[in-house]
Amino acid sequence: MFIRTKFVILSLIFILFISVLSVYSDNTGQILILNSYHQTYEWTNKITSSAIATINDEYPDIEFQIEYMDTKKIQTNEYYALLLNTYKLKYNKTNFNLVLTNDDNALQFMLKYGRDLFPGVPVVFCGVNSFNVSMLAGHSEYTGVLEDISVKETLDTALQLFPDTEYVYAVCDNSFSSRSNKERVKKLEKLYNTKVNFFYSKTNSFAGIISDLKKLPKNGIVLYLGFVMDKDGNQYNIQDTLEKVSNASDSPVFSFWDFTLGHGIVGGLLISGTSQGQKAGEIVNKILSGVDPKDIPIVTKSPNRYMFDKKMMDKFNIKEGDLPAGSIVINKPHSFYTENRKIVIVVFGIFVLMGLLILFLLQNIYQRKKAQKDLFSRNHLIDSIISSPPDMNIWSVDRNYRYTFFNNTHKIGMKRVWGADIEIGHSVLDYLDTDYRPSVKKRYQRALNGENFLVVTKLKRQDGLFDYYDNYSSPIFNEKNEIIGLTVFAINITKRKMVEERIKDSLKEKEILLKEIHHRVKNNLQIVSSLLNLQLSKINDSHDKDMFIESMNRINSIALIHELLYISEDLNSIDMESYFSDLVYNIYNTIGDMGKRVNVIFHVENILLNITVAVPLGIISNEIITNSFKHAFAGIESPEIIITMKRKDNDSLYLKIEDNGRGFDPSYDKENPGTLGFELVNALIQQLDASYKINVKSSGLEFLFHIPYGDY
Repeated sequence: MFIRTKFVILSLIFILFISVLSVYSDNTGQILILNSYHQTYEWTNKITSSAIATINDEYPDIEFQIEYMDTKKIQTNEYYALLLNTYKLKYNKTNFNLVLTNDDNALQFMLKYGRDLFPGVPVVFCGVNSFNVSMLAGHSEYTGVLEDISVKETLDTALQLFPDTEYVYAVCDNSFSSRSNKERVKKLEKLYNTKVNFFYSKTNSFAGIISDLKKLPKNGIVLYLGFVMDKDGNQYNIQDTLEKVSNASDSPVFSFWDFTLGHGIVGGLLISGTSQGQKAGEIVNKILSGVDPKDIPIVTKSPNRYMFDKKMMDKFNIKEGDLPAGSIVINKPHSFYTENRKIVIVVFGIFVLMGLLILFLLQNIYQRKKAQKDLFSRNHLIDSIISSPPDMNIWSVDRNYRYTFFNNTHKIGMKRVWGADIEIGHSVLDYLDTDYRPSVKKRYQRALNGENFLVVTKLKRQDGLFDYYDNYSSPIFNEKNEIIGLTVFAINITKRKMVEERIKDSLKEKEILLKEIHHRVKNNLQIVSSLLNLQLSKINDSHDKDMFIESMNRINSIALIHELLYISEDLNSIDMESYFSDLVYNIYNTIGDMGKRVNVIFHVENILLNITVAVPLGIISNEIITNSFKHAFAGIESPEIIITMKRKDNDSLYLKIEDNGRGFDPSYDKENPGTLGFELVNALIQQLDASYKINVKSSGLEFLFHIPYGDY
């Protein structure tokens, strides 16, 4: 009976948990990136980051789920079965738009299990070098980018840079990929037999390879094919082994992958993780735009790049002009101008503009001494310059509010708002409605008194709609520092105001949604509590009944939190004073007659907590208070519970729950109580990073809690 009851409780809680998650989840517009290897692999990270950047350029709202299979370390059938079950459990509710695989193992995994995991979902692969068209038989939803090392091109480049080369020494281990690369090189030997001899590392001991390299003459080339595992099964980091190979060799080292660049190789026509990810991302964008995967051909020519390391080029006296056209060179020294080109251009432009401005001001001072006719001519020129901003109204008036200047934007605006054709020399007030004149005159007077200020104005247009403006007013001074008028810059901010209103409306909608979520969570919790209550009526065993009552109280303690959030003005603050009052009331109702004579006293400060702290604190309090009601007051004439909560020293919360009951049973081990209630209390105390102790008084118990105080 106990096992069945426990199973019912756990099942109901699990259903509630799933239903709450479903309220928050939104799986539209998602892509799964399945990587064959671990996230510490530079190759893996380059492909992943490049693909995401390419996709986000066209689809910035796409969400990404990224998985790392880590199959460099383990590739057993048991491990693949474990991955399959993990992804089933993790993504059974997720509807992916597409799956992007990185390297061979991820592709093979999807070919075997993809339709079981994600039926009908398109798959784009990249970084694949062991490929056969027959692999995709019956998988028309698959397309992607192949990876292929450029052996001949890299060897040709190396021999062009070092024409006196007499031998090529290839570093490799006994791994599948290394052996495959070795065979590729061997097939090309006949093309170079008259020029160079080829040698291959004969030992699977890395120390032996280093020893061989130190003995080789200088007139050769080292070709790094990869060394990740020795004969004893010890694994090596590619970058570390490559640097040791480069340090041990007096000859230049070449390789085929961009993640080896910067670790001791001169360069070559390298497989680029960035290019692989970019090409794969471009294919993903086509599929997202509606193109059928079967209509997108597989990119069979690996998008490799000529890439070289300037440090190694300097070491072997290689000039940049000797490299293949379009080569990328890393570790190039940068001049101050190269590193700060934008800053230099901006600073230079500022000086030019400042010089031009100074010249303009000098010219303006000279022209101000001319006649009024010249002044009007200059105003026309200035207006043609400053009228270009469509939302910037500029005008100036003298001390009698008569126009001395206005730009074309202001002229059009006055026509639209007031229906007036304004002219220089006429008073601004003459064009305004009578009711509007006092406020304008008041603002102008502030500027004529020497004040610079900003005000926002709202004007009703002739079509009945409103325009909003930011009005910047400032006084105009003459040579004697006397105020002779004022200038107004009025920026039309109507569009900005509309955006602000939409944002306010959007925030209000989100607040309503959050309140609805809390309300639904509370309702779901009450449903669970009601189901438990229905089950309770069918249980005769008193112990089982107590368990159901305790579970109902725990659920109610959580439901109270969401109810308070639902009715709260601040969705991140729970009034603990109200919460404790409601919590005790609920316990009264579930305990029954035994609790009605208990006097509960509250000393709770007005403290607001967020849901993260309030929920565990509420469950803890529920357990202790319920325990007191049920077990503390047998034979006590005036039972009493006191709940105290306050801030302490401004860095922690202090909670004390005490009763005047009969204390612990002599046979009860308070250090190891072994009950679910105290197990919950201990677990939640750890969650809150809090501390507590139990004091046995002469009459009753006292529970003291200290909770670290943060932004609650």
